[in-house]
Amino acid sequence: MVENNETTAPVASPITATSAMRLTVKTHRNRILLLISIFKFLKALGALTAGLIALHFLHASLIGTLSHWINLFRIDRHNKWVDLLLDKAALINHGEIKMAAIGAFIYAALFAIEGTGLYFEKVWAEWLIIGEVSLLFPFEIYAIAQKPDLIRIALLMGNILVLIYLVYLRIKATVKKKSSPPVGT
Repeated sequence: MVENNETTAPVASPITATSAMRLTVKTHRNRILLLISIFKFLKALGALTAGLIALHFLHASLIGTLSHWINLFRIDRHNKWVDLLLDKAALINHGEIKMAAIGAFIYAALFAIEGTGLYFEKVWAEWLIIGEVSLLFPFEIYAIAQKPDLIRIALLMGNILVLIYLVYLRIKATVKKKSSPPVGT
């Protein structure tokens, strides 16, 4: 084996040790929180899209747009489901569309705030989600009781899992904090 005793002089670089530390990307210590934050960002995007669509229908005819899509996809206009859809759409007024848009934008902001907080692993975001999910459980259960479907049940189960995990993290942090010795000793 050939031994190489050559020493190389350090190459001058504009990047110093401190600037290199600033350039490092933070790796997530908790991948589950990262997944939950991505899910929250996707929900924010969905709510934002719903709000923009609702705003569109403030200035466009809902029935006209639905009729256009029915014709575009060559759906039978005499289909009972198409009739039901058009009848229900005719009952929606501008005030309801405006409220739906406002609600969607509020949810989009809430989900974006939660996603950002979880991405940066902030405790306040965990507490915010624990509170939100806990407060919305009765409404989710009521909606499932009124009209059970697979999507609502899956969302409820997902929210339960998120709640259990976040409560577990908070309990774990509390136990760790209580078992650590005081700082001044």
